[in-house]
Amino acid sequence: MPTVVHVSPHPDDESLGAPCTLLSLRDLGWRVVNVAAGLGRPADQERRRAELAAALRVAGFTHEESPSLPGLSRGDDHARARRVLTRELAGIVERHDAELVIGPHPRDGHHGHETVARAIRQLVWTSRRPLTWWMWPLWTDLPRPTLMVPCGEDHLRTSARMLDQHAGENDRNDYRALQTSIRAADAVRGVETVFGFGSARGDAASVTSAELLTEVTAHRHHWFVGRPRMFGQPGEWAPLDDLSILSSARLRPLYRPWLLDVSARLRPPGR
Repeated sequence: MPTVVHVSPHPDDESLGAPCTLLSLRDLGWRVVNVAAGLGRPADQERRRAELAAALRVAGFTHEESPSLPGLSRGDDHARARRVLTRELAGIVERHDAELVIGPHPRDGHHGHETVARAIRQLVWTSRRPLTWWMWPLWTDLPRPTLMVPCGEDHLRTSARMLDQHAGENDRNDYRALQTSIRAADAVRGVETVFGFGSARGDAASVTSAELLTEVTAHRHHWFVGRPRMFGQPGEWAPLDDLSILSSARLRPLYRPWLLDVSARLRPPGR
């Protein structure tokens, strides 16, 4: 049985990040292992652990928990958390013989999400065998989406029930509205951003709710990106020509001035 490891920075990310994708893989016979990288603030952890367990029962996913639960909240040591998570995820992936890892992208805006993304990035880069990473967005858009996953009615209902289990977070904010609105928008935006602006709707003509992801992998110290496709279509790889999609938003203020300066000095006169 093929296995996918989904890494949740927080309980409820399994219901918000890419639940339709995880449910679609489950329906194709994949075992879905959800790894809780964090459980939120210490005072909320028991509640959030119970809510997560209920959501995973609805989905039929397997539960794993980071043994150390490194801090992913504001003010925690995120560099240490990244190192710890990289090591722990490597053990989990090897133990389950997983070939696919799903989690947030490195520019997702939230410090915890970006820390988890950096851990996954290091895991994929150093893996002894090819490991595919599907990145999802929640708080900021993907720089380069390559995979469009339609959300069927069954998966919409199931993912809504999953999210309903996180009562404490839903009381704090309207995450059901976020879940619904992102998917509706991505059904439209996916045609343009995955397949290119001006593309015909084609296979996406009947899609009214979708999730967008970016596929990457590393092999022999080179990064590769998936060619644009709909979920269920055969995948193909191309050399990744833009490493910035793997960078953290926290690094951009450091390297952007340098790149702009180099670009200005190399630009031919009059252009």
